[in-house]
Amino acid sequence: GQTNIYSTQFEAAQGYNSTLDLAGQNGWLADGPGGNGLTTGLFPGEGQHAYIGFTNGVDRLYVYRRINFAPLAAGMPSVQFTTLMSIEDSTNGEYDYFQWQVYNISGDRLFVIDFDVFATKVSYFLDGGSGYIDTGVTFGLGATNTLTVTMNFASNRWSATLNAALLATNQPITTTNKQLTLGDVD
Repeated sequence: GQTNIYSTQFEAAQGYNSTLDLAGQNGWLADGPGGNGLTTGLFPGEGQHAYIGFTNGVDRLYVYRRINFAPLAAGMPSVQFTTLMSIEDSTNGEYDYFQWQVYNISGDRLFVIDFDVFATKVSYFLDGGSGYIDTGVTFGLGATNTLTVTMNFASNRWSATLNAALLATNQPITTTNKQLTLGDVD
């Protein structure tokens, strides 16, 4: 069977206050300066949503919630991460990169899925210094997308889709024998 490790819709009923930053609420953390918080209206038919950005001159910002799950030790080697997301164009003429970065419990980055706002291309890179690998998939700015990442820690493999488009399949979670656990997805 399936077990839900963590889920949120960022709603007030779940203890989220839209007048505060997301970081600092319900275990969410931030690393780096920059805007983060809760808003409404970005996803039609949905309630509150978390956001990052809306700040000029910020080099980087990571927002995450520690999961600290050892899939192999728990006997549940397959983990699926799913998020509803939208990337908005910058209003200051600068172009950003938005990424989903997967870390293990030790804090080692395992792999990254990268969204290039200028080219509207999706790529990924692995922990062994492979450089960016173009998926051949593009995304629309302001579009609502579902990103799904399936990780099998027993076979050290991950796959991902953006809506129905395949981003990657059967890629190694780690190419450098890092600990096969799930610390967080930033």
